[in-house]
Parts: sequence; structure tokens; C-alpha cells
Amino acid sequence: MPIPSPSPAFSLGPLSSYGPCRRHPLWAQKDAGAIVGLVRDASGAVVTGAKVTVVDVDRGIQLTLSTNDAGQYVASPLRIGRYTITVEKEGFKKAVAGPVQVNIQDRVGVDLKLEPGMATEVVTVTGQRPQLETPKPPNLAKWWTAGASMPFP
Repeated sequence: MPIPSPSPAFSLGPLSSYGPCRRHPLWAQKDAGAIVGLVRDASGAVVTGAKVTVVDVDRGIQLTLSTNDAGQYVASPLRIGRYTITVEKEGFKKAVAGPVQVNIQDRVGVDLKLEPGMATEVVTVTGQRPQLETPKPPNLAKWWTAGASMPFP
């Protein structure tokens, strides 16, 4: 005997009596991403309480947040698009990075360094954190030649 559906407005048809489908929610892929980063000063120390402004270049939407006690920030969720990141803190020059591209479920890392100086001075960061490179497997053809035999234990 099938178990009655908890919501008459939603039914999976013949699968509604299949237990595993009913016990686990169905999640869709999110169409958003995030920009995360670490803010340091010129000596390499983390900068806490810095104002971080993330601006969607195409739509003009702005998100303002602060770095935490570890100097980190997380701007999320962000719609797919191009963003600029601006970091400000009293006693430091303003740092600007971007535009950086955010795609579906991206977690783009943008670390910034604040230089001592007046807030009216701007340091523009043009590079991004390098992508992780995985080592390539060795070329076994160089080690193994035709007709060669290798003793196996």
C-alpha cells in the first residue's frame, strides 16, 4: 500500500510510493557564485574590519561587507557576471581589483594587499590568483621501449 503524499499539490506520479524519493529533498543547481578573499597589509598581517565593496559591473548592483577577524571576506551569493572589488581601511590606500568573472557555482578567490597611505590614493590589482595546476603524469613511453622486458616480482 503506497504511503500518502504529504503535499497534494506536488506529486512524483508513480514514484510517489517509492520511499527513497520521498525521504530526500530534490535540490536544484544554484545559478550563483561567490567571491572570497583575504586582505593583508604591506607587512603581510591580516587587516580586520576593512570595508569591502563588490560591484556588479553590468548591472551596477553593489554589496558592501567587512573583513572578519582573520582578514577574510565572502561575497555570496552573486549572480553570474563581472565584478570589481574595492577594499578600504583608514590609514591605507584604497585597493581595487577586477573585473573578475563569476560563473555558476564559482568560488573566485581575490586576495588584496593594502598599502599605507591616504584613502584618496588607489592601488589597482590587475592579476588574479593563479589557477591550481595539477601535475601531468609521466610519459611512460620514454621509459618503456618495444621488446624490453621488465622483471616482475
